[in-house]
Amino acid sequence: MNPDSFVKIDVNLVLRKLITLTGVHNYHPRHLIEALDFVHVNRKRFPFHALVDGKYRLEEVGKAMKDAEERRVLRAAIVP
Repeated sequence: MNPDSFVKIDVNLVLRKLITLTGVHNYHPRHLIEALDFVHVNRKRFPFHALVDGKYRLEEVGKAMKDAEERRVLRAAIVP
């Protein structure tokens, strides 16, 4: 959860298009497996690589977490 994260939304557009917004905080571990399966199956269909803005070696996992915590990167990837 990011307490200082804000989103500006055109509420008129939400109402006209009948959009429903749902916040999700926790998830079951099986959802991670399902998500990874989806990414694997669709890796050539969608540009998932564009979501990663920081790549780190396994030995740098501590640095990756610190950079993410300090918002130097939005999405850090650990690359073996």
